[in-house]
Amino acid sequence: MKELSSGRFNDRLPSPTTHSAPRRMLKNFSSSVYDRLNALTGILSKTINGWRHKNYDDEDPSNNGHRMTDVHKDESCHYKFLFLCISQWKRYYMTKMVPINLKVNSDDALFQLLRMNFNLMIGPWRRFLSLRYVSDIRFVQFHTTKNSIITIKLHFRVSGQIPPGTHPDYLPPHPYPEYFYKPAPITMEPPVGHNTMLHRYRCPKECGGLDFCLKRFPKHINGEVTIEDSKDETTAWGIELVEGRDWAYLWFIGLLTILCAMIFGVVWARVMKDVSGGFIVAGYVVAAFACLVGTIQVSLETL
Repeated sequence: MKELSSGRFNDRLPSPTTHSAPRRMLKNFSSSVYDRLNALTGILSKTINGWRHKNYDDEDPSNNGHRMTDVHKDESCHYKFLFLCISQWKRYYMTKMVPINLKVNSDDALFQLLRMNFNLMIGPWRRFLSLRYVSDIRFVQFHTTKNSIITIKLHFRVSGQIPPGTHPDYLPPHPYPEYFYKPAPITMEPPVGHNTMLHRYRCPKECGGLDFCLKRFPKHINGEVTIEDSKDETTAWGIELVEGRDWAYLWFIGLLTILCAMIFGVVWARVMKDVSGGFIVAGYVVAAFACLVGTIQVSLETL
């Protein structure tokens, strides 16, 4: 069995060899900036809407009963949940799990939902200031305790290629009454290639309305992992988002800083008739900015 990244579904994705390195870096940078701006805009919009709904409910008490009825009706419906593990770098990988209610029917909406939950988990300011982003998406088996300590036990990159006809441990065994995914048993390993998942995460609008990933993600029938009273932990399965260094964003920030410093040095030299003085100030500004960026990154990864 082969990974999907070499299959026919990856034929629709841009091949790394079809673009030059500057174009790929520029595309990654634009996607990174767009994602950061969307994070800030989404949080701001949600805050404003929440404030408006609160004021509306306070002004119209009769509306509260109607809204509670709708919520109770939604909760009585049956939905499948995806256990999303988010591993953040805090000088070590700290993993948190978020159960996502999959009220979606396509990969477009699925990956937009993953992006939204990732941005909500890490917060808008950390998302905007941090030089990290989602660098890997993978199927995982994890352990969870009663106080919600998450430990990733196994994923595809650890287990490696398994013999044909053998079920991988990073997916729920088939049949398993609490989980659902198709096809079961799987027909390729992993069910979705890592490059495919990353591309669809960064460009969800290019999914074309397909539900390829949605069908293959392991979905749970409940919104929480059930742990027996006699046990301290249990095993569950889901999807993990892993943070990594955003080199494209770091590179362009550094390049922009150097260009601004050069322009400042040239203008200073021309206006003040002092070439050395202008570039000394410009060099100091670049060094100070580098120290500021480093301080912010260490603070974000420590707090």
